[in-house]
Amino acid sequence: MTAYPWQRELRTRCEAEFDFLVVEHGCRRRGRFCRGGFEIFYWNRTTGVRVTVEFREEFVVHLCPLPEGRFPPRVDEHGGRRRIEWYDAFDAVKLVTKRRPRFDQRQLFENHPAVIAAYADALRGPCQSLLRGEEEMWARLRRQIRARIGYWNKRWDGVDPVGGVVRRDRGRPPPQPHP
Repeated sequence: MTAYPWQRELRTRCEAEFDFLVVEHGCRRRGRFCRGGFEIFYWNRTTGVRVTVEFREEFVVHLCPLPEGRFPPRVDEHGGRRRIEWYDAFDAVKLVTKRRPRFDQRQLFENHPAVIAAYADALRGPCQSLLRGEEEMWARLRRQIRARIGYWNKRWDGVDPVGGVVRRDRGRPPPQPHP
């Protein structure tokens, strides 16, 4: 896959920002260029971290409890064969500090250095317990996400979010959250 100079430069900057995971948490690192961007994976015996940059998408860092089997997942493994519970690192920050870091859309989509630094700080601070594999924090994070899904299911049940028209299919089963 062809990597453009901006991708190589940004990947080098991200690796420099997140390589503390290798030194401080004993993580392994693997990166790959993919269509329109790149992914950098870090993982130790309990936790996986994915730094994602994609063209026309916002910069994001996800964490997951390390799944059974091979990690990082293959490029074609973003589907049903193996379920990986990815959580945005800023959701963990909100859980611990009660505040989610705020950035405007321009900063998120332009991979602004302040956003990259904020995600790195999240991993150094509020996400420490997740990196150590503390199950209680994973359970709290799952509950937070389920509550958010429940809120939006209730809020939009029977209402078309685009047109505001009441739908007749209120008996449909709700989307299933992560286990």
